Amino acid sequence: MIANCKVVGTKSDEFGQVPVAHIVLKEEFESQHDYIKLQIIEAFRHSIIAPFSWPADYIFWKADAFPLTSGAKKDNALALADFGVTP
Repeated sequence: MIANCKVVGTKSDEFGQVPVAHIVLKEEFESQHDYIKLQIIEAFRHSIIAPFSWPADYIFWKADAFPLTSGAKKDNALALADFGVTP
């Protein structure tokens, strides 16, 4: 289902910072954002992870648009800059 993902802390007026999940779906699942988001949330509900650690938002990317550094690592700064947010 998921080809790549990164959870990045984003500024929040209410909490200081909240996690936001940046997700690239495998090509055959690209049209199923809503279903996959519900599956992820359901997995968190059944985990031992505290609710305040769950992502506050889920952002889905096309594979060719997902920001990577020259070393093919996920680039947090570029990912957030696209949304007008600085880490």
